[in-house]
Amino acid sequence: FTAFGTSIAICTRVLQVLLGFLSLLVPVFFMAVAYSGGTVTSLGFYQLTLLAIGGVQWLFLKFLISIIEIYVTLLLVNSLSREDFLSKLTDLMKVVVEWGMKSLLGLILGLNLVQGLVLPLVDSVKSSAVRKAVSAIPWIGNGAEAVGQVLLGSGALIKNGIGTAALIFLLLLCLVPILKLGIVAIMYQGAAAIVQPAADKRIVACIGAVASGTKLLLKLVLYTLILFVVTVAIVCAASNANYYAG
Repeated sequence: FTAFGTSIAICTRVLQVLLGFLSLLVPVFFMAVAYSGGTVTSLGFYQLTLLAIGGVQWLFLKFLISIIEIYVTLLLVNSLSREDFLSKLTDLMKVVVEWGMKSLLGLILGLNLVQGLVLPLVDSVKSSAVRKAVSAIPWIGNGAEAVGQVLLGSGALIKNGIGTAALIFLLLLCLVPILKLGIVAIMYQGAAAIVQPAADKRIVACIGAVASGTKLLLKLVLYTLILFVVTVAIVCAASNANYYAG
């Protein structure tokens, strides 16, 4: 259980650092999205990203990690007892954790996809109308339209550069914790397999409980990483529609 406490500390720390980085990234990134002509896209995805950060902070950090800790504790108690009287409860808790992670991921990514199909089109129509109106101005129309296209291209380049850097940093930020949690889970799973022929089955079950809890923590970090990596990628891809529409 002490070893599992170390895994919880790793998971909690990486989620806190991840959310802290995203809190700093979001205003800068969506200002770049707005500068590239995606004002409606920026506003919509900004609110949705804040919802995702709040969901991870409340659901993952404050609720699911506590459920996982209780889940492993009950598994250890059930493993050490002579009768099986907590297995159904622990199974239920595992289902709650897994469904909680999948539900938040599915909700946020689904809303991202819907907004990615609608909001960039609104921006592209608005921007296209403005460019056509500017191009109709005698003498300076063509020049002003060309300058506007250059500005949109510069904004798209800056926005995609920030998004790419954010994706790389998110992956690097989570790489070491993911490796640590994965190694711990494999070590305990391997330890359970090695000692099973010689050790008491309750001890083997305790080792397996720690491995199971560590796997859930690993999934928690992976789901969080996937959530924000895909969100940033969708925003970058969707907001490019405004530039290509010109």
